[in-house]
Amino acid sequence: MALNLAAKIAFSIIVAGLFIMASFMALNYEVLNAGSYIIFSLLFFYIFMFGIAAGKKYAGPVKELVENVSDAIKGKGAKKLSFDTKDEIEELSKAIEKVFKDSEKNKSETEMIKKSGDIKFKTKSLLSEQLIGALEQKVKNRTMDFEKAIAEADSARAELKIKDLEIIRLREELKGGKHKKR
Repeated sequence: MALNLAAKIAFSIIVAGLFIMASFMALNYEVLNAGSYIIFSLLFFYIFMFGIAAGKKYAGPVKELVENVSDAIKGKGAKKLSFDTKDEIEELSKAIEKVFKDSEKNKSETEMIKKSGDIKFKTKSLLSEQLIGALEQKVKNRTMDFEKAIAEADSARAELKIKDLEIIRLREELKGGKHKKR
């Protein structure tokens, strides 16, 4: 593209120079001699070289800007996005540089927010795991207490049955003993 731009600029300058030279030649075609043709040939060479130099000068920063923007887009990092040309190219390069800086700033802010979210999620997850662990331990402790209470109740029931049987035996002995005394 930049070569295309350089060629367009050079072509425009060369065509304009040839037009001016042809106009002067047409106005004074009766007085043209060999010296005039030499001067016009040198003038054509000068215009040709000026056109090429001007094309390269004005297209060079644009070409470099396009290459650097392409590198920045590909993630290779731009060497230089801002140019001091004191014209619209400088303004354009500064605007593009601002866009890239804002983009990088937004990217880093997004990454920070993502990391912050990850940290919050991990913290909440860890707290949840700790809370679940504490609750599970509490349930285990309560279950053990409940099982211990059930075992104690079963033991007390067994003792009560033994005592009931003993009371029944003693009653029967008492009844049997009263009958013997009479």
